[in-house]
Amino acid sequence: MSDYWFKPKRIGWGLSPANWKGWVSVLVLVLAIAGLAMVFLDAGDPASFWIGTVICLVVFSILAWAKYGAEDGAGN
Repeated sequence: MSDYWFKPKRIGWGLSPANWKGWVSVLVLVLAIAGLAMVFLDAGDPASFWIGTVICLVVFSILAWAKYGAEDGAGN
């Protein structure tokens, strides 16, 4: 079993979850953005929603890059 949470997609560009830890991190990202939407969009503050969303995506991208494992050792 690999220690990597994400692996390269089979077709196309990007990463996909490789195990349950990767899937949980994706779920946390989705729930965080949904929570931001409920708090800030309902309050009529879309700028704060977008700033929070960008922060969440940057943190998630750093996590995905840190927990990325290339198949057959290629690309990493």
